[in-house]
Amino acid sequence: MRIFLGTFLEPEYINNIPFSELEALFNGNLKSINKTNTHITWLFIGEVNDTFVPNIINHLDGAMHVFKDIVFNSHKIQLWTPKKTPRLIVIDGKLNKNISLEKLCLEIKDYCVPDLKKDFIPHITIARFKKDVSVSRKISLPAIKGFSWNIKEIELIKSTLQSSGPVYESIKTWHV
Repeated sequence: MRIFLGTFLEPEYINNIPFSELEALFNGNLKSINKTNTHITWLFIGEVNDTFVPNIINHLDGAMHVFKDIVFNSHKIQLWTPKKTPRLIVIDGKLNKNISLEKLCLEIKDYCVPDLKKDFIPHITIARFKKDVSVSRKISLPAIKGFSWNIKEIELIKSTLQSSGPVYESIKTWHV
């Protein structure tokens, strides 16, 4: 099962995202995220064995204090890619304080993918490219109306990939 730590966006913040402007900019070569699925990804854990999930939850129970008093400040829209061809359009966020995702990784590393990224950047994925596209890094992306969001919940979310898009299911919710 594919899992990650996330927080679903509230409708008032989703309405600030310029989905239609982005689709027009890239000539429809984008698949916008379903608005009900829009979320902050705090940490992508990856593919894990179902039997490990209770252990992961147990370890995360003791580590959730790192999210206490966190504020996510939307920063800007960015193209993200591991290579030169962008795969995602995200909202990059700045946090009001440093959180140690490394500590979370250490808590659960025995149950996760071996290359769990300690330097993972929390973000909001707003669209994926349908096919590879060459994009100039100088392209002018739409501005986003900034928002600050006091985070009150973190969820362990299961992601099931389907042809119509991912389906998300909350496995556990922590109130922080």
